[in-house]
Amino acid sequence: MKVTWNLTRFLPSTDRGKILLREFALNGQWTYAKKLIDEAGQEKNLVRAKLTANGDTILHVAVKAQHTSFVKHLLHKMKPDDLIIRNKDGYTAFCFAAASGVTEIARLMVAMDKDLPSKCGSSDQKTPLLIAVLFKRRDMAHYLLSKTIFHELPVEEQVHIFNATLNSELYDISLEILESDVNYLATRKCKKKNGDHSGDDGETPFEVMARKPIGRDSWMPATSWKVRIVKAIKGLYKKDMTQEAATRLLQSLFEYASYFSTYEDVVKLISKPNLLHVAAKAGNAEFLVQVFRFFPEILWEKDVDATTILHIAIENRLEVVWKLLYDVGWLNDFLVKNTSENNNDIMYLVAKLAAPHHLNKVSGAALQMQRELIWFNEIEKVVPVSQLEAKCKDTKKEEHKELLVEVKCEDSKKSTPCTEEHEDLLRLDDNKKLMITSHQISSEEQKSKLTPRQLFTKEHKDLLTEGEKWMQNTANSCMVVSTLIATVVFAAAFTIPGNYDKTGTPIFQPNIWFTVFILSDATALISSSTSILIFLSILTSRYTEEDFLHSLPAKLILGLSSLFISIVCMFVTFSATFFLLYNKATISIPMMIGAMMMVPIPCFGALQFKLWIDIFQNTYL
Repeated sequence: MKVTWNLTRFLPSTDRGKILLREFALNGQWTYAKKLIDEAGQEKNLVRAKLTANGDTILHVAVKAQHTSFVKHLLHKMKPDDLIIRNKDGYTAFCFAAASGVTEIARLMVAMDKDLPSKCGSSDQKTPLLIAVLFKRRDMAHYLLSKTIFHELPVEEQVHIFNATLNSELYDISLEILESDVNYLATRKCKKKNGDHSGDDGETPFEVMARKPIGRDSWMPATSWKVRIVKAIKGLYKKDMTQEAATRLLQSLFEYASYFSTYEDVVKLISKPNLLHVAAKAGNAEFLVQVFRFFPEILWEKDVDATTILHIAIENRLEVVWKLLYDVGWLNDFLVKNTSENNNDIMYLVAKLAAPHHLNKVSGAALQMQRELIWFNEIEKVVPVSQLEAKCKDTKKEEHKELLVEVKCEDSKKSTPCTEEHEDLLRLDDNKKLMITSHQISSEEQKSKLTPRQLFTKEHKDLLTEGEKWMQNTANSCMVVSTLIATVVFAAAFTIPGNYDKTGTPIFQPNIWFTVFILSDATALISSSTSILIFLSILTSRYTEEDFLHSLPAKLILGLSSLFISIVCMFVTFSATFFLLYNKATISIPMMIGAMMMVPIPCFGALQFKLWIDIFQNTYL
C-alpha cells in the first residue's frame, strides 16, 4: 500500500512548515521540497519565503549547504529577481556561493542572471569577486573574474579587490588583474572597508608584498651547474606555483612602477614605511632583488639610521641580495666602509648572531653554525683589511650603564662631577651599592671593544655549544644503528643458508641468489664498519669553529651515506635468503617479503632527505 504525504499542513505559514522546508534544503532532499513548493502553489511562492530568523530564503540555505543538485532543480522554480533577495545582513545567495567556492553553483546562477557577478551582493557594497578573494577561493575567483568586466568597476573597488588578492596570496589572479589594462593599480593605496581585516588602511601593493615571505633557496647565480643539481634533486617535491606567481607579480609591479612613476615617487613609496626593512625581516629576498634591478640607485639611499640596502641584506642573512650586489661590482669602497650611526658597519652586522627565524632555515645547531661561518667568511673576503682589524662595540657590555641611577662623590653630599680620584657609586635595584672606580669603568669599556672575529666567537658561543651537543647526539644514535647492523651481517656471514655437500661446499653456491647474498652481506659489513669509524671520529673531534665549517658536516654526510648503504644491503641480504630457501617453491612468497623489506629504505631516505640536502648544499656548493 503506497503512502501519500499531505504536505500542505506543513506550509510555511507556520513555524513547523518553515523548519521542515529548511531541513529539506539543508539535507538536499529536493523531492520533498519540490512537493511542498508545488502544493503551496504560486500564491504562497515559497521560493521567496523567509525560512530563518536571519531572513534566509530556501536558496540561501541550499547554497550555504553546498547542495549543487538541489540548487540546480530549485532554480527552475525561480525567476531572476528571486536571486537578488537579501537576508537581514544584506547578503544575497550569490554571496554565499562566492564564499563557498563551489564553482558549479555559481555557474548555474550566472546562467540565469549573467549580471550577478557585477552586482554588489552585500550591504557593505562588496562584490561577489571580492568575497571569493577574501575567502581565498581561487577557482571561484578565477571564474568570477572571467565573468566580470573589471575595468568598469569603480576604481576604489578595483584597488580593494587587487590588494585583497595580494593579502590572500592569490598571486596568479593578481597578475591576471594587473595585465588587464589596469596597471595604475600597482601604486594605488587601498582604503579598508567596514568589517574587512585583510590589511592596514592606506596600504599600497608594495607594502603588502614586502611583508610576504617570498625568498630564494640559493645565493648562487641561476646559471650555476651546482644550482641545477640542487633543483633537480628538489624537483622530487611538488613545484611551488605560489612562489613562482609571486615572483612574476613582483617583477610586474616594479616594471609598471618604473614606467609610470618618477624615481622620487618610488623612493617615497618604498621608504615610508621602510619597505626594505619590512621585506628583510620577513625573509623576502625577492622583493629586495627586484628593488635593485629596477631602481639600483636606491642602493645608495639611507634611512634615519644611515642604513643602506646592503646593511639590511647582511643583517638579515639575505645571501641572494649580497650575491647580486657582488656580481655587478657595486661593492665599492664607499659602500663597504660606510658605517651607520649605531656603528653597525659591515663586519659588525655579520659577526652578530642571526635572528632565530634565519637560523632555522637549516636543520640542527651544527648546520646553523656552519651557515653562520660560511656567511662570515664570504663577506670577510671582500671587505677592506681595515674593517677586519677594526674594533666593534659589544652591546652586552653596555648593559651595565642601565643600572646607573645616580652618581655621587663620597666626600660631598651634593651631586657633583667626579674626578678620576673619586669613586662612583652605582645604585642597583636591590638597593645595594657597587663601588667601581672611574679607572675600572674605563677598563671595562676597553674590554668591550672586540675585533669582528672576536665578536663573532663571543656571539656564537652558545650556538657552538648547542652544535657540539647536536652533533654528538646524532653521531651516538647513528653509531648504535651501525653497530647493530655490523653485528647482524657479521653473524650472517657464518650462517649461510642451506647445508653443505660432502666436500664442504654450500649447496646453494651455483644459485645466483647466493652470490647476491654474499656480496650484499659483505657490502653491508664494510659500509656499517665505515660509518662506525666516521661517527667515532665525530665524537672525538675538537669542535672548534673551523671544524663546523667543513670537517664535521663532511663526516656527517659520509657517515649517513655509509649507514644508508648498509641498511639497503642488509635488506637485500635478508631478501636473498628467502629467494634461496624458496628456490623450488612458489616464487610469490619471497617476492612479497622482498617488496615489504624495501619499504623502510625509501622511508629512511625521505626522512633524512632534508638533512642531506642542507649538508650537501652548505658544504659542497
